[in-house]
Amino acid sequence: MTASAPHPLASDRRPFREADFGAFHVEAARFAPDLVLPRHVHERAVFAVFLDGAMETSICGRTHECGPSSVLVEPLGEPHAQHFMRTGARLLVIQPDPAQPEFFEGTGRFFNEVVCYDDKGVAALARRIAREFMVPDTASPL
Repeated sequence: MTASAPHPLASDRRPFREADFGAFHVEAARFAPDLVLPRHVHERAVFAVFLDGAMETSICGRTHECGPSSVLVEPLGEPHAQHFMRTGARLLVIQPDPAQPEFFEGTGRFFNEVVCYDDKGVAALARRIAREFMVPDTASPL
């Protein structure tokens, strides 16, 4: 089954905060334990950082295991399926707006291939962003 989510992430997620900031959609999302998302695509590329929890994703003929501190990039429109482990997962997700091509001039190649790696430094920064994001104020768009 292939479905295109009307908004950037699959409809089976449980967001706890999301907002649009110019060329980016940002979401702090929770995924339920043992949740299985069948093959689907997104209307935007996905840059996700795992704050906690774990999942397996099948994309481009490979399976990637993502856990706490994992960074995952899913290209725009790339079909994939996901299984969240018994812990579920909490992620910070940043998605560029494909309708703003000027954004992709310098970073487009980054969003054109699947990337999955562990980076504690990026995860620490994502946790700080998520904390700020959860308590919005006048400086939030920054």
